[in-house]
Amino acid sequence: MTSAPGTGDAGRSGDAGGGPADREALPGGPATPATADSPGAPPPRPGAGPAPVRPARRVGLRTRLARAAGSAAGAASRLSGRGAGEVVTGRVVLRLAPRAVHELAGERVAAVVSATNGKTTTTRLLTAALDAAHGGVVSNGGGANMRAGVVSALLAGPGEAVLEVDEMHLAGLLPELAPRVVLLMNLSRDQLDRTAETRQLAAGWRRALAGLGTDGGRGVVVANADDPLVVWAAGTAPRVVWVSVGSSWTADARSCPRCEQLLTLPGDPGDGRAAADGAEQAGGWRCLSCGLERPAPGLVLEGGDVHEPSAGGPRRHPVRLALPGQANRRNAAMAAAAAAELGVPVGDALAAMTDVGDVAGRYAWLRAGGVRFWLLLAKNPAGWVENFDVMGTSDRPLVLAVNAQGADGRDTSWIYDVPFERLRGRRVVVAGERSADLSLRLAVAGVDHRTVGDLGGALRAAQALGPGPSAAPGEEEGVDVVGNYTAFQQLRGLVAGGDR
Repeated sequence: MTSAPGTGDAGRSGDAGGGPADREALPGGPATPATADSPGAPPPRPGAGPAPVRPARRVGLRTRLARAAGSAAGAASRLSGRGAGEVVTGRVVLRLAPRAVHELAGERVAAVVSATNGKTTTTRLLTAALDAAHGGVVSNGGGANMRAGVVSALLAGPGEAVLEVDEMHLAGLLPELAPRVVLLMNLSRDQLDRTAETRQLAAGWRRALAGLGTDGGRGVVVANADDPLVVWAAGTAPRVVWVSVGSSWTADARSCPRCEQLLTLPGDPGDGRAAADGAEQAGGWRCLSCGLERPAPGLVLEGGDVHEPSAGGPRRHPVRLALPGQANRRNAAMAAAAAAELGVPVGDALAAMTDVGDVAGRYAWLRAGGVRFWLLLAKNPAGWVENFDVMGTSDRPLVLAVNAQGADGRDTSWIYDVPFERLRGRRVVVAGERSADLSLRLAVAGVDHRTVGDLGGALRAAQALGPGPSAAPGEEEGVDVVGNYTAFQQLRGLVAGGDR
């Protein structure tokens, strides 16, 4: 990314180092001056080759013994058919060696990915880019993204680690991981009875990001300029690369995270007014009260192309993915920006992502009970909206499944924030433990449907509705299925259990 005269790198900002974590510096300002060997020096430019590994922290005897015990526990879990063993491995290690994350992270360069939605897919895409360029990348690509899952990933090998981290655990893990890149994509409501209010999460991120690089690391934040909560959270980081990818969900971004006044979004009255420097801000967001606004981005996703700034003008990189939908193009653009900070050119990174198919079961075509179905995961209102976009104009029968177990959150009132009205005209079957709640919500939305309690029965009922009008004669088109977390896992279990 090239430097604009007098403003530092395009799409890059930095606060003067050493300030308090709660300072209110406006994002998007000039970068902090730094010498080549100072802690504030910018990371290597794209194409500079593999990022250097920091000197390894000493892995103590306690952690080495805990590693052996955890590995044995994980193997036992796999042999017994209880799961992949990632979580139990990490739990055993952490019980025996509480400092394991800190000690193991020092053995490699770590990129950390966090968001409410899209972090598993983005982690997978970034892993593909780095593995193609450097090889030997380890990751918790299965979605085990809390402390135990992070430890398990760090035990997998000595190479670079790309780590997905749950948004609630990011602030606590950052000081131990000291990552080279922190990739922050979005914050929205999720699991109302488990997850903190979004501004509280952003405040925790903000405090943690102020400490990046204080241990001699060179952590840079790659952040979504189109999410006001992410921008405010990243405002304390020493170095930020801003990326614009757009958003299909703005309901959690209506108030300013700094002063709590109403934000002006694209299309609102006042949008398109000239900023203080005379530059038009059309397409961005801003607070007319305190001045917080969308920072100028470096990489920009427009439609199906990523535009990268360069000395000769923006370079255009087509985003061609096996994964469907604009939401995944957003994920790919964010991953490409992070890869560039780790020495992989944007075009090379995007090319390496082309063949990534299903991600931990998401977007996979499966078969259970004789029914072929396309499985999607949606855990919160923003995620459901993204999946509506991914399904597009599909006229296949549709199964919607909602549970309310611990991993889902017990409170299902969030379903009233999902615009199910968009499903009018589709043939819908409702299933899951909270099928009655979802059925009522669909009735309010005017969506015709039938309710079948168990998941296998719902798949068969949907198949019995027949293919959509767009299906070719004789084609086994299948069924679209969207489930929240435990419903999604139960549907995968129908396949793994041999219900074919």
